[in-house]
Amino acid sequence: VIFMKNKLLYQITEFDCVPICIINSLIYFYKREEIDVNILKYIWNFSLDLDNDGTSKNSIKKIINFLNNNLSKTKFEIKEQNEVNLVNIIKCFNNGVVILRTYLEDGHYILITNYNTKYILAFDPYKLSKESLNNYVKDSDKIYYNRKINYKRFIDSSKKNFSLGPLKERFAIFVSM
Repeated sequence: VIFMKNKLLYQITEFDCVPICIINSLIYFYKREEIDVNILKYIWNFSLDLDNDGTSKNSIKKIINFLNNNLSKTKFEIKEQNEVNLVNIIKCFNNGVVILRTYLEDGHYILITNYNTKYILAFDPYKLSKESLNNYVKDSDKIYYNRKINYKRFIDSSKKNFSLGPLKERFAIFVSM
């Protein structure tokens, strides 16, 4: 199911993948006029708490708690470790999207919007050149995804780019209607 209301956003800095992914999840479900500016202020005020290293899990949890208390149409649920797996992610696509902590050299967040028989479809807020991708990750110019991630790469438990990564480090936010 595609809910898209507006175009998704790209990162402004090297470190703002978390707030951009959270805002992109709102863009995915809400019309422009439905997004209260105070929601956006809160997201920006409580993210990027690690200076040049992004946003901490504690700040993410504060933001998610705030969103759950202030948005009636969507539910945000944090999942960690063994709850972050391919089966649970695919189940979410019936009525939602997943903000996933993955890897792009270091920890990085992407918005997973759907899947098909070959790929996980994701919107990566970090612009990459086509040359920097490989056989496991393909570029796309679709409105709701810009990465097609091969299943073999996606389920990899190492810290390879665009993989789920080690079980003990897995972290995701399941967003649903």
